Amino acid sequence: MNYFRTYPLAGLFPNQIWPPTTDEVNSLILQVNVPLACLQESSSKLSNLPVLIYIHGGGFVLGKIDEQHSTALMVEQSLLDSQPIVSASIQYRLGALGFMRTPEGESNFGFHDQRNALLWIQKFISGFGGDEKNVTVFGESAGSMSICYHMLAAAPSTGPLFRRAVLMSGNVAPSTSPTPIHEADSVYEKLVQTLGIREKGEASLQKLRELDVQSIVDASSRLSDGGMMWTFVHDVNWYGDKQVTWDNIPELIGKCDWVNEVMIGTTGFEVLHLLALPRKSIITNT
Repeated sequence: MNYFRTYPLAGLFPNQIWPPTTDEVNSLILQVNVPLACLQESSSKLSNLPVLIYIHGGGFVLGKIDEQHSTALMVEQSLLDSQPIVSASIQYRLGALGFMRTPEGESNFGFHDQRNALLWIQKFISGFGGDEKNVTVFGESAGSMSICYHMLAAAPSTGPLFRRAVLMSGNVAPSTSPTPIHEADSVYEKLVQTLGIREKGEASLQKLRELDVQSIVDASSRLSDGGMMWTFVHDVNWYGDKQVTWDNIPELIGKCDWVNEVMIGTTGFEVLHLLALPRKSIITNT
């Protein structure tokens, strides 16, 4: 499980472990949902199907693939509509584990997790009946912001990661524009101080690596609860020599020449399902 906090307002699912375990490596999951016929017949008529990829939201500090975020029901509905698709969902590292900048200059681990998953899909999805040239990626909130950041980068040498994008309740605005490196370094210092690490630079990173992952998750959550947001760290290796600032990001995304179509919208009850409030309070305040 790669989420830090969650609020089970409706109770737990059968056999769900609570509290969830934390593991940086095992959290990297790519779930593929495929019409069964694609796997049953060697010469299946169900091939070169459109591919729909979901990137979950959660403010870059929570979220995961579960029954609520699985795209399996979308595949089922596509079969009922006689318009079959292949779908996939991506998990990625969150909070400090996904978005801190280390003294070695490494950062944006969560975004690289997403990109590696998208590259895997481009390479292997045809083996599941999908068409790698007909990929639509969609995301909500932080998932939608993530798509924007992928569109700020050039397409890999192997070709576009996706051709269409659906942005739901999330874009790169002033509060989520690239974090300057000096601010990211300051956030890292706050993290190690929260963990009681007094060493500086790479020595502090070595101490950090010796800690239990859960302690880093807990410290990351405390900083998030205090109002700090984990997001994309300014990285010229990601988007090249473009001058990326909050006021020109919409223009730069519009110039992304490897995405053909973009749909933009908002979702109902955005964020409210994450609040630890009684149902009556949620209804009263909307």
